[in-house]
Amino acid sequence: MLFRSLLAVPAPGQGMSAMSILGGWLAGDEAPAQFRRLRPQPVHRLDQYTTGVLCFAMNPAARAKLIDQFSKHAATRTYLAYVDGKPKTPRGTWRHLLRFDEDKLRQRVVGGARDEARREGTVEAVTHFEVVEQFGPVTKLRLRLETGRTHQIRVQAAESGLPLLGDRMYHPDRGGKLIDRQALHAESLQLEHPDMHKRMTWRAPLPADLRELELQLRDRKSTRLNSSHLVISYAVFCLKKK
Repeated sequence: MLFRSLLAVPAPGQGMSAMSILGGWLAGDEAPAQFRRLRPQPVHRLDQYTTGVLCFAMNPAARAKLIDQFSKHAATRTYLAYVDGKPKTPRGTWRHLLRFDEDKLRQRVVGGARDEARREGTVEAVTHFEVVEQFGPVTKLRLRLETGRTHQIRVQAAESGLPLLGDRMYHPDRGGKLIDRQALHAESLQLEHPDMHKRMTWRAPLPADLRELELQLRDRKSTRLNSSHLVISYAVFCLKKK
C-alpha cells in the first residue's frame, strides 16, 4: 500500500504502478523522470518473514500524518496466526511489559513489574485475540494490535503458552516442522487517508504457504476424527458381541 498521498495503481496513462516504482526504488533503480521526486518511506514495519499489508508513504508530509495515527492507536491492524496449543478462552486480551535483551534482537516479558526499578526500559504490549478455527492441537487466531511493539504477537503468544508455528526465536521447539517461517500474516490495515480524510481498509489474502499449512492441518484433523470414529465403532461392536 502506497500513498502519494494516494498514488494510483497503475498511475493513469503512465504504464507504471505504485508497486513497480517501490520495487525499483528498493532495488536501487532510477524511477522515470515524472516520479523521481517520490520517495517511498516506511510508516510501520513487519517482522522478517511475516507476510501481509505494509504501508509506505510517498512524501514526508503523508508519512508524518500516518505515523501520528499509529502513535495515537488510531490505525487498526489485524493479523492471522497459527499457534501450538488451545487458548483457555475463545477470546481475550494479552497485556505484558516487554524489554529487549542486551543484543536488541529478542524481546522478553518482564514479570512483577510493579517495582519501578524493574519497569525501567520496558514498554507495554496489548493484543486482543479471538479463536478462528481449531485444528486439534493447533489454533488459528485473529489478533488485533492495540500497541505495535517489535515481535509483539510472537513473544506474547509464546508467553501465553501458544507459540507460533515456525517461529525459530520464540517457539520452544524452534518452530516445529510444519512451516519454515513464523505462521503470521498481517491480514488488514485500516486508517484515515492523509489527504482525503476518509477511513479506508486494505486487506491481504493468505499467501500460498499458509494456505498449504491450513490444508495440512485440516487433513490431520480429518484423519484424527476418522480414527476416533473407528475406535468408537469398534468399542460399540465389542459391547454388542458381549
